Amino acid sequence: ITNIHGSVVPVVDLRMRILLPVSTVGERSRLLVAESHRRTIALLVDEVRQLVHIVRSRIEPPPADVLSEASDYIVGVHSDGEQLLILLDGDRVIQPPHQRRNTPAPSRK
Repeated sequence: ITNIHGSVVPVVDLRMRILLPVSTVGERSRLLVAESHRRTIALLVDEVRQLVHIVRSRIEPPPADVLSEASDYIVGVHSDGEQLLILLDGDRVIQPPHQRRNTPAPSRK
């Protein structure tokens, strides 16, 4: 739990939420504040390198051969020619696990 501008906000380790191995909090670790459906949480992330503009028409579905239980959060991939970004469903990441069980995973067209 953290206090952001006078509001108490729960902190969720993004690695744990998306079923990645736990890492230690380091000098580059950051809290990424996200809001969805009137729920605000702070996601503990390893680091933030940059903000990028995503061209919606260049979002592609994730490759089927890399999908797993943990990939329920992935909505697509985006390449700008220099780097490949894996895009997560923010609503799904924020949603508590017990509520997510009853919510269908995003469609992968």
